[in-house]
Amino acid sequence: MISSVGWRTAIDIGLGSGSETFSSLLMRRFPGTEASDEVEGWATDPRPAAVPSTQAFADLRNHHDACGMVELADIAVGASFVGIIAACIALAEATRELHGGTGCDILAVDLATMDLQSAAAKAIADVISIPL
Repeated sequence: MISSVGWRTAIDIGLGSGSETFSSLLMRRFPGTEASDEVEGWATDPRPAAVPSTQAFADLRNHHDACGMVELADIAVGASFVGIIAACIALAEATRELHGGTGCDILAVDLATMDLQSAAAKAIADVISIPL
């Protein structure tokens, strides 16, 4: 798992799946308050995406992917706008402490409701500043 690879800092972003959580993302920074092998959700198989059984979703399934998600390798993944924002959050987290900010161990965002929950980092990240 991520914590045992030996990286000084690792940032993981998970995207929501299915029609109810496609607009959500969860960021975790390692090392953090828990090791990656202690993350409960990673120890279990994900549950299948629940798609409402309405005529609109049936039509989408018949002609396109379900609303807000795309299937890759038989796994539902978030729409592209969620991925773009997730990438921005990962980059921001990686550079936040280089510029005097306080990092987050966990950050959860729902882009549909703009609900944001976070837990400040308990320790300073070991981020290396290098010229590009």
